Amino acid sequence: MVSTAVRGGQPNLIRRLFGCCRNPTEPTHFDTECACGHLSPGFALLSNSRNVTFFNLPLAVVTGWLLWRSLDWPLVGDATIFHFIAGQMKMGAVPYRDIVDMNMPLTYDIHAAVVAIGGMSDLAWRVFDLTAAAVMSAFILMLVGPAGRAVAILAVLAVLVTHLSHSAYAAGQRDFLLSIPAVAVALVSARAAEDHEHRRLYLLLAGALAMTAASIKPSGILLLFLPALATKLRGREMILILLGAAGVGLLVFGTLAVQGGLGAFITMLSELLPLYTSIAGDARSVPAILKAVAWMAPIGGLAVAAALSIAAPKPPRVRVMIGLTAFGLIHLLAQRKGWSYHFYPLGVGLACWGAWSLASLPRGASLSDVSRQK
Repeated sequence: MVSTAVRGGQPNLIRRLFGCCRNPTEPTHFDTECACGHLSPGFALLSNSRNVTFFNLPLAVVTGWLLWRSLDWPLVGDATIFHFIAGQMKMGAVPYRDIVDMNMPLTYDIHAAVVAIGGMSDLAWRVFDLTAAAVMSAFILMLVGPAGRAVAILAVLAVLVTHLSHSAYAAGQRDFLLSIPAVAVALVSARAAEDHEHRRLYLLLAGALAMTAASIKPSGILLLFLPALATKLRGREMILILLGAAGVGLLVFGTLAVQGGLGAFITMLSELLPLYTSIAGDARSVPAILKAVAWMAPIGGLAVAAALSIAAPKPPRVRVMIGLTAFGLIHLLAQRKGWSYHFYPLGVGLACWGAWSLASLPRGASLSDVSRQK
């Protein structure tokens, strides 16, 4: 069995978020007794980390080049429509009541905040998109971190390269923004299983973050089930999750009610949205929808790593990563359009799961090796 020493002191909060379940001055064993480990026993994690580090260096260079190239991305696509709505909101208009559109309230609130702080400029929108990417990167690092710093960085770089390889149309897209609370739900769900002292807080946060995602796109409500993949829930704990969701829901929809737009929002959900989703020619077949995964090419290698480790032990973190990936697939298929930016939650889930799996794979593993193990 392989063990690595974690040196130096870490603040308790950081240790809890990263899932370090032992004193940082003591060796951490990646075995079945460690909540942050559970990687396949007998594999040389250190050698994998070295290999991944060498791969990360050129990938970081590519990421930096793509970042530099994206700095002049203009405000285009859907973002221009939402910015226009935000401008109307500044003049007193209320979404749904005064502006007919079929998106969730938090989308308008996000754009209204960007416009209020930075105005309508391309620069303000670019800063917002890169800030969102940085926040997502931090959550990915915390979720995958216990498997090793190198593989956690690899997951981040793969997601960033995927995002920056797109175009200005992907900047600040709703599916991209939804992926941030989605990863956060996965993180706090795993921590609820690992840190029993703060379990209630993490479950409350899971509910709040899931409703935050649902306030961007309705499919986000499915994230409420992620904590159940990480740990067995009691009745009171389920209520805590629902309370967290209710708190955010009250804030978002209560604000809309005060503004006078809640009734129109309900009408939109019950009448306009079903009509919109039933428009002939708008929905696509499943094979056509799955073409959107072509944009996930930089994550392809990590998807293979996830497949190779399908029979490996699955601690809470891996289970929520698999759940996040499943959510992303449902999110992609349920929209029935297969637009290029719909892949984001699926891609982020696969990047996290694949990076974790890579840490547990023996060097030179192949599909035939895995078949023999089975």
